[in-house]
Amino acid sequence: MDETNDGNSKKREYNEVDNKESNGVTTTNNENDHSDKKVKIEDDVNISNATTTTTTDATATTTTTVVDTKMSEEDDSEDGGDDDEDDEDDGKKKKRKGNPAFPIPPLLTKDELIALQAPNKITTDKTKKKKVAICVGYSGTNYRGMQKNPGFPTIEDELEKAIFKVGGISPDNMYCHRKIDWIRCARTDKGVSAIRNMVSCKLEYDPPTLDEMKTAINAQLPNDIRVFAIKRVNNTFHAKNCVDRRSYIYITPTFAFEPIFANNKPAQYKFDELERTRLNSLLKLFVGTRKYHNYTSKKESNDPSAVRTVNSFECSEPFMNEGVELVAINIVGQSFMLHQIRKMIGVTMQFMRKGFFADSESDEAALSKMKKLVEATFAHRQFNLPMAPGAGLLLDRCLYDIWTQKFGSVHGDLMFNEQAEEIEAFKKDRVYKEIAKFESEQQLFKTWFKDCLDPYPLPYADLIDTFENPPAAPPRKQVSKPPRERVPHYRQIKYLGKDESKKDESVKDESKKEESNNNNNNDSDTTQKQS
Repeated sequence: MDETNDGNSKKREYNEVDNKESNGVTTTNNENDHSDKKVKIEDDVNISNATTTTTTDATATTTTTVVDTKMSEEDDSEDGGDDDEDDEDDGKKKKRKGNPAFPIPPLLTKDELIALQAPNKITTDKTKKKKVAICVGYSGTNYRGMQKNPGFPTIEDELEKAIFKVGGISPDNMYCHRKIDWIRCARTDKGVSAIRNMVSCKLEYDPPTLDEMKTAINAQLPNDIRVFAIKRVNNTFHAKNCVDRRSYIYITPTFAFEPIFANNKPAQYKFDELERTRLNSLLKLFVGTRKYHNYTSKKESNDPSAVRTVNSFECSEPFMNEGVELVAINIVGQSFMLHQIRKMIGVTMQFMRKGFFADSESDEAALSKMKKLVEATFAHRQFNLPMAPGAGLLLDRCLYDIWTQKFGSVHGDLMFNEQAEEIEAFKKDRVYKEIAKFESEQQLFKTWFKDCLDPYPLPYADLIDTFENPPAAPPRKQVSKPPRERVPHYRQIKYLGKDESKKDESVKDESKKEESNNNNNNDSDTTQKQS
């Protein structure tokens, strides 16, 4: 990626600062050295396969416990997803594979964090922690996604360290997302860019102002990450749960839709207004609420979570960038699953390259046949669908319609129209230009068409058969779950400062008192009867 040396140096400078989730090494000193006490980590961290190694020094012996943390991303071999996946796999964390190229940085002590923050800190002792919404854009080519991933470069990691450097996060809260209520709207995967992704957190400011915080944070960020605006929101605002719809854009060259397999292939292909109209009519077949189990991974056809709603799906007019003719395909929906958008684009490309419009008597006949094929992918049957490259996908914006209706009169909307020029310049000069440069220099899409898409056509006969004879829904798998505790472990009362033996003795003493009281009552009753 085309980036200046300043941005790269800032990335290397911040390798020592990391979130508690990216903590992979903790160090414990012996009795003779109590000066460097580690900051308490108050968040839950899943760890496994701990191995202990001992190193001897001239003055003291240090025991280092190396912990393999578990990450919530896909495997390292994953080519990149498309969207947030609604954080469904957060509870199914996978053990991270070792990678010497990206070592896990150690946690810093509180004194080290204060010393690291001091040169660029602009907050004061009078600052207050308030809930804000941060609009951030980035080019995800050089990153392993938005979400923090231990030891790997991520957008969230760079943004958090930049906010900490200017004093927006205190050293006590640096390794604890719960204290600052850090929430991201969309968890974009590796290689996926974003124009207006949203992060909500409790930021330390006032003084300075939000505009001053924005300028200071951008000075600490690399050139491919940019904070466009910071707005004050109410304390109940949740960047992920309050969003109503998400808008994504897929950038692709126009030759991706050339009907090279058509019997009546045109002598010279040009993506004109007729081709754009045909493409938009095909994209409208995906609009609505459908079962997208074939457009993601590890989903059954009767899984309720595979049902998603697409509000709009359309293609823009072609434009030139770096000598390559591109189009932007915009899709708006409530939420999207892993790889869903990229597979929808892949299926659309294969239909267009098959040449249904060129070989049919009319566009209506071609559209009717493709409608049957699209409907077959929503049936109770598994199909392996092509997935377009992740470099062309980017998150356009997150829409908060209901929240704006309730709180817009106080806090304003979250459309960020005031920063439209800045956002548009970043989108064209950084994101679009990088995708076009990939194609002009590395021929990303041409290579993918040649090696991954064209040699493996869709099973059109099976799709037609599935549409004409739809299979019945398979029985749902019965998942046996352990009985749930009546009182969760984190809500159980803990008797701090008391041993179990003392608790047992107190219980025995209370039982003896109750027995003696009962005996006294019985004696009084007998004496009354005798009298």
